[in-house]
Amino acid sequence: MGLDANNTTGVINHGSAAIVDNVLPVTFTFWCYFNSFNAARYLLQKNANEPYIRAGGFPTANKISLFWSNGGVNDLSYLTANTLTVNTWHHIAVTVRTGLLTPRVYFGQQGVVPRLTTGATLGGGKGFGFNNAAANLIVGSSSDAGAASPDWNVAHFSMWNKVLTLNQIIAQWHRPHRHDDGSCVVMSDYGFNGTGTQADFSGNGNNASVTDMIQADHVPINRSAA
Repeated sequence: MGLDANNTTGVINHGSAAIVDNVLPVTFTFWCYFNSFNAARYLLQKNANEPYIRAGGFPTANKISLFWSNGGVNDLSYLTANTLTVNTWHHIAVTVRTGLLTPRVYFGQQGVVPRLTTGATLGGGKGFGFNNAAANLIVGSSSDAGAASPDWNVAHFSMWNKVLTLNQIIAQWHRPHRHDDGSCVVMSDYGFNGTGTQADFSGNGNNASVTDMIQADHVPINRSAA
């Protein structure tokens, strides 16, 4: 199972623990299923001036984009060439290396192993990292509450303090699991243990509180391996 935002103000809040702040290098992985593409909606964010991953009406309705802003100065925007489709489970992985402004985005689908997608950097930039310790790590909305989520289902989110290789990303696509080197800082299945609290299997205690979302079935992955 996963979680369905049902085009509401659904929020998955992993809190603001120090271990998720100012992380570079970094990898994010998650499964997503779009029912429709509405206005630009955030898939992942910390706060308004921090990096976020989005899909929706800006700049292109059915593509993944990443954005980093320093109060309108030295902005970085990256748009993938590969398109998302409705009614399809996609596996998304995003990696960013220390000192390298251009992220890498990997697309997979149910039955299709992830591959590196092409894309373009739209504008300048000076970095990509979470450096606001007061802000919460949010999946599915642009703030803790009150901002509409994508019209999507989301299943299994993980965050790593290293760049995963393509083979490691494919392994996560097969079955999410922690590595023994302590590099996984968040790993949560979403939906297996209800919609109130989602356990963090990374061992770092970044459990997620969930509001305005319901359980969703038909998720194309196995439960995380410890």
